[in-house]
Amino acid sequence: MATQTFDIDAEFFKERGKLVGWDRLDDLSELKTGDHLRLTKNKYQQAGRTCSYVVVQDIKEEDTKQKPREIWINSFGTKQYSDWILDTKNEFKQVRVYRRLKQLEHTGFCIRGCQSPVKAPYYLCYHCRMAKK
Repeated sequence: MATQTFDIDAEFFKERGKLVGWDRLDDLSELKTGDHLRLTKNKYQQAGRTCSYVVVQDIKEEDTKQKPREIWINSFGTKQYSDWILDTKNEFKQVRVYRRLKQLEHTGFCIRGCQSPVKAPYYLCYHCRMAKK
C-alpha cells in the first residue's frame, strides 16, 4: 500500500477533508469486487480536480497479455450511468485511487479539523456533513 500524498490532491486532504482516512492505492491488483474507493481526476476542460466515491462492480481477468485486467466501477447507491472501466493509464485524466484505511479512530471531534464535538459512531459534525460538497 502506498502512503498518502499531499500534492495535487492536497485540497481533498486539508480543506474539504474528503480523503481524510483514505490511503492512496498504486497496486490495483489488490482490488476485489465490492471495494469502496475514492477517485480523484482532472476536471474535463477545466482547472481543478474532482473527487468521486465509487464501488468496484466487477473485475474481468483476461488470460492473454494483450488484454489487461478490467476493473468495472460505478457510483454507490442509485446507478445514474452504466458501469465504466477504471482507466488509470490516461495521462490527461491523472486518476488517483484511494481506499479507506482499516478503521478510523474515533477521537470525539470532527475529522475535517473544525474541532466540533462528534458522538460515536459519526466522524463528521453536522455542519461538515451538511456543507456543500
